[in-house]
Amino acid sequence: MEDFIMEFLSKNPVNNYLALAITGSYAINEQKKLSDIDLLFITSEPREGMIKIYNGHYFSISFKTPEMLLSYKKNVNELMYAVETFKRMKILYDPEHLLSKLKEDMEAFQWTSVLKEHSKHKAKEELIGFLEEVQKSVEGLKSNHVGKMLNGIYGLTYGMFYVIRLRDQICTGSDNEFYDAVVNQLEDKDPIRELAPIAFGLTQSTLHDRIDAGLEIFIHVSNSLMDFYAHEEKDYMMKLVQEVIVVI
Repeated sequence: MEDFIMEFLSKNPVNNYLALAITGSYAINEQKKLSDIDLLFITSEPREGMIKIYNGHYFSISFKTPEMLLSYKKNVNELMYAVETFKRMKILYDPEHLLSKLKEDMEAFQWTSVLKEHSKHKAKEELIGFLEEVQKSVEGLKSNHVGKMLNGIYGLTYGMFYVIRLRDQICTGSDNEFYDAVVNQLEDKDPIRELAPIAFGLTQSTLHDRIDAGLEIFIHVSNSLMDFYAHEEKDYMMKLVQEVIVVI
């Protein structure tokens, strides 16, 4: 793989980079037939990421500055992705030990009580961000409007799991393991474990069934975060939860 990447770089040069690593599935030899090759370049100046197709493979290329590498522990959303990604990355070039130091930091990372609290508040904020999709699902279910239900299903599946991921500090290195990582972290008796396969369409179920299950997940997730809402937020969430309960 290293030889192939060097060949790719000879045809698609990136000038003046400080370090280079493979991240994602190729870094841990879990790639699929159509997996992208994730390359991380450390550069002195910010650059926009890009996608390149070369010799039957496609490369997802991201660029970070040394300053950006120091910011991961300050942003919980980024940290959820960074811990496993950088623990697993395969370093190809790192003369100034920028990536090796980051890898060591992530391997030694521990959640503190302050970070956990911050993560739960972020989970609350993310849940609020998905409320429009939740409401579309409710409206669609009430009126049997397929379009509204389809518009809302993303928020009731991936969206709710993203909130749980923050709530429970579940770090994952790739989207391929996202679902299993969240489900496996839930308690055996947590009803979301039974609802998730239906909501995500992993069992034979209608769109109505999926919306029903997704809205039930929303109720459980909302209730688990009620202590983190301000008074006005809590009133609004409780009204929406009650509306969902009536519908399903």
